[in-house]
Amino acid sequence: MFELEAISIIGKTHSNNQDALFIPTKAQIDQERANIFCLADGLGGYPGGELASEFVVRSLSDSFYSENISDYEKWFHRQIKLINDKIMKKGQELKKPNMSSTLVSLILEKNIAYVQNCGDSRLYLFSEGQLRQISEDHSPLWDLFKKGKITKDDIVKNEYGNVLTEAIGLRTGFQYNSYKIKLPTEFTIILTSDGLSDAVLDREIEDILVDQKDSQVCLEQLHSLAVAKGSNDDISIILLKYWEG
Repeated sequence: MFELEAISIIGKTHSNNQDALFIPTKAQIDQERANIFCLADGLGGYPGGELASEFVVRSLSDSFYSENISDYEKWFHRQIKLINDKIMKKGQELKKPNMSSTLVSLILEKNIAYVQNCGDSRLYLFSEGQLRQISEDHSPLWDLFKKGKITKDDIVKNEYGNVLTEAIGLRTGFQYNSYKIKLPTEFTIILTSDGLSDAVLDREIEDILVDQKDSQVCLEQLHSLAVAKGSNDDISIILLKYWEG
């Protein structure tokens, strides 16, 4: 069984939503092929972030469903480089030279997940009652965490939480992370912008996933908790659940 829900809600202090997401239609999911899920967050410090995030998710999804792809990792590498170049060119044309976006994407083929991320939008895997972050942030705080100088909880609500070292559209030689993982027989995957993860601890996300079985209610509770804990940012979440039955 497969269940899919998503939300994208503008932040309390924002004039527009700089997040963008793509989820496949039921018809696409029912086809005997892989599917792609994308979530992007335009960088709020630069004009045009909402244009960049929308372009990223639309370009990836359009290309994915119009091409016959034999190697997902090679396809993504080629496509994201083209998207990066086009955003940079468009930014120059619009006199918004730093318009850019984060990205977290998932290509799901049967029990194999291909995950890509750039920036601090995240993908979590929840299985057997435990939450695990698959993606790794491109940020100075994440570097400090990997070096053991701060804890994962220290990243939440940190004053430097919006500082990134990578984004799509900022420069030619940008970097992204890529992962290929075999999925368990039952799982929940969450793709989220930092409107959630900058305010809510991993264990708090895990608690909601453990307690709440209804996917739509789960998203509503995650959003409400982020707002209650001070998130003023746009909050976008994709939740997909798979179980045998």
